[in-house]
Amino acid sequence: MTITKFILLFIVTSISGIGAATEEYQTHRPLIASTLVGFVLGDIKTGIIVGASMELIALGWMTIGASVPPDPAMAGAIAAILAIIGKQNTGVAISIAVPVAVAGQVLQIAQKSTIDVAIMHWADKFAERGCTKGITAMHFLTAIPSALRVAVPSLMVAYFANASYVKVILDEMPKSITIGLQIASGFLVVVGYAMIMELLNVNELLPFFFIGFLIMTFTKMTLVGLAILGASFAAIFYVYFIRDNSKSSIRGRKIRATDEKNPDIDMENETAEVNESVKLERKDLLKVFWRMQFYQISWNYERMQNLCYCYSIIPILKKLYKTKDSLSEALKRHMEYFNTHQFTVPIILGINAAMEEVKANEGKIDGEVITGLKVALMGPLAGLGDPIFWGILRPL
Repeated sequence: MTITKFILLFIVTSISGIGAATEEYQTHRPLIASTLVGFVLGDIKTGIIVGASMELIALGWMTIGASVPPDPAMAGAIAAILAIIGKQNTGVAISIAVPVAVAGQVLQIAQKSTIDVAIMHWADKFAERGCTKGITAMHFLTAIPSALRVAVPSLMVAYFANASYVKVILDEMPKSITIGLQIASGFLVVVGYAMIMELLNVNELLPFFFIGFLIMTFTKMTLVGLAILGASFAAIFYVYFIRDNSKSSIRGRKIRATDEKNPDIDMENETAEVNESVKLERKDLLKVFWRMQFYQISWNYERMQNLCYCYSIIPILKKLYKTKDSLSEALKRHMEYFNTHQFTVPIILGINAAMEEVKANEGKIDGEVITGLKVALMGPLAGLGDPIFWGILRPL
């Protein structure tokens, strides 16, 4: 294999590795990963055939919450390498690639429970200082271990290009390591749920929690129905408790500013107070949209998508909060535990942006309410997104 092919193989397998973390562009799926490898190695036909066969096996491999499946990116890339460079037939290449994918699962668990957790804690320090650039850097830093996790094993297999070598390495891996890492990931999930319960300890949100619990316990309502019900409650909460209070406050200030009978009112100061309110514009939301294209790179086992979410909402927070202390408080608020489906998270981001706007201008919303609403919506929207996108649309 030439140096050019070696470099190109490193690039495409790195892209597939990052895709396995984000799951947004589907570059980690065997059909795409194998096709890219086939394109680089000069046999795109074999790459497509191997990828299509591997895709049928990996159709149910999907990341749901903290449940990590065998690594489809590694399976697709290595199966294509064994078929093209190692001259193995498709069946042999896939039979070796599947246990390699299980090894990739172990590597991903190790990465997300150690390296990415450490990087996330570095981001906590930047949030404490109100440094948005540091948070952004930490978010993208996690892409490096994701890329190397798939690229390095793929290049090693390409170098040796012999199925027997790969099988010997897998057989020699102690079972205690693979089982221990999976058990450890389960403990981290329990910690995450405990953090959710702590966040739910807000008096205004507890009734909604018990309503959802009773409905799921004593009825046959589906997760889709519960998601619609939760969205309806969120709309009622916003319309009757947030928007009306905001309008009343603005209306009251305008009346005071135009009341010429009260000599104690400084008209210039009151007019300035009205004009100082910061309003979000379309361009601000577009900035969040572009950040959403790289949303799930930094998810980790301790607080799941907290760094992803904080990175995405930074343009909103920077515009609304001008002092270091207020910005730091907002950043830390969005560095708390969060997890939902990455294709439904824009709904929560939009609601939080509106709530942050009201909080910054009116101070009528407590930070715990903003966090609590995130927690209340993330479960139903995850239950809506996983079956629709991963269980229906992608297989179709």
